[in-house]
Amino acid sequence: MDVGTHREINLAFLSLIKIFKDVEVEKKSVTWNQKPELPSSIKAAEVQQVVMNNRQVYHLSKTTVDLDVNTYITIDPKTGLIIRHEDKWMNKGFKVPAFMKGATGVMSSLTFKLFGWGKEVDKAAAASPQAAKM
Repeated sequence: MDVGTHREINLAFLSLIKIFKDVEVEKKSVTWNQKPELPSSIKAAEVQQVVMNNRQVYHLSKTTVDLDVNTYITIDPKTGLIIRHEDKWMNKGFKVPAFMKGATGVMSSLTFKLFGWGKEVDKAAAASPQAAKM
């Protein structure tokens, strides 16, 4: 799912705690990426990128999904802010088919609306003076 606005980011993280009983992240290594993988809208010379190799374990009620992941965190060195975050699953047996990638974003949006999670994010943002600045 591609997220761009602060609201979409908050919804993505809220969905993790709503869907999964527990989520564990185990850091394996952290390195500076000398050749950042970036969309064309971001110039590599203007940012720094960290790659965190990690293990993410998602616990559902009766099953566990265990993933090896490379997390790419792109930082604007002028502001110190994270401007991009991307997880790439390294597991060969667990992939979303290409034709479903667009549908997963639509399904996520529908799920958020169906369960009313967007209202929770909007309510929290209204109550937080820091969120209003973003």
